[in-house]
Amino acid sequence: MMRKCIIHYGMHKTGSSSIQKTLQRNLQDSNFYYLDINSSGNHSKPIQNAFSNKTKNIVSDHNKTDQIEAIRRGNHLRSIIENELEKAGNRVTIISGESISIMPQESLVDFRGTLSKYFDDIQLVGYIRPPASFIESAFQQVVKGGASDFNLRRLYPRYRRNFSRIESVFGQENVSYWNFDTKSFPSGCVVTDFCSRLGIEINQNSIIKVNESLSLPAIKLLYTFRKFSSEVNAKRLSTAEEHVLINALSDLDGPKIKFHSSLLRPILRDNRSSTKWMERRLGSSLEQTISNTKLSIKSEEGLLSIGKIPKRWLSDKLGTKHHKKWKHELTSIDIAEWMKLYREKLLLERR
Repeated sequence: MMRKCIIHYGMHKTGSSSIQKTLQRNLQDSNFYYLDINSSGNHSKPIQNAFSNKTKNIVSDHNKTDQIEAIRRGNHLRSIIENELEKAGNRVTIISGESISIMPQESLVDFRGTLSKYFDDIQLVGYIRPPASFIESAFQQVVKGGASDFNLRRLYPRYRRNFSRIESVFGQENVSYWNFDTKSFPSGCVVTDFCSRLGIEINQNSIIKVNESLSLPAIKLLYTFRKFSSEVNAKRLSTAEEHVLINALSDLDGPKIKFHSSLLRPILRDNRSSTKWMERRLGSSLEQTISNTKLSIKSEEGLLSIGKIPKRWLSDKLGTKHHKKWKHELTSIDIAEWMKLYREKLLLERR
């Protein structure tokens, strides 16, 4: 019997977390099997580490120990992955990881070679987000991850560079591109749309929706903190500890971040050939109307301009000592200091 594998490559910022959490925890359709190789349901890191070309050659004594350990971990992950591929039996196996689309070609070849031992039919599917909205969403993500440089150009989604690699390894005929247009999805839900396209039966009540976005006021506070963390001696903490602050900021309401057309249009213009390449694959346009408002961010200075509402929100979180200080003129370093204090308070409350 022909065995089939479906690789969901994302792309990044297209609701992948909701798809992964739902399939990992609540997939009941006996015709499908979702790979169980980690707790998050996102297979990106295990697959990247198992098939990383960086571990193949040990080049010096200086990094010999680290690379030997990387090879050991990679081999261990391969064993886990292959056990799961075997466990799937004749069910359609689903693998999901946004970072699969940015893996080096050598790693993709290695990955395909392993899959080919188990499957006759390997299909890659995923959603494509227009570049303007992708940049806005990706900027938020890198700030959450610790970045503090205002470089939007590096956030353009390199469609042709990334997906031409996938096509060359797996075959263009085996790669499907779907337009990420939530208005066209059943009930506006990407999980429902994904399952419908693949023929997966899913209970609507079992869908897990993961909303990881922050409001513009929250992003402004976080960016200011990242930008001036060294000035206030705020050390970088573990991912789990950093998420305590990010989760708290999700309670701060406000509009979404939007960049001014004067920032976005030059980037879109300079990368038009890559966008055109993807539009030919999609069979539809990725062009978006960029509507400027008084809240549109024109520069880094706009991000560092903190209004009264987020200042008051932050002062309330810090308690009576800071309650009335939000009315005063506060510098960016003052805001960063307050954010540091708030993070310390959250971590103390967590213990």
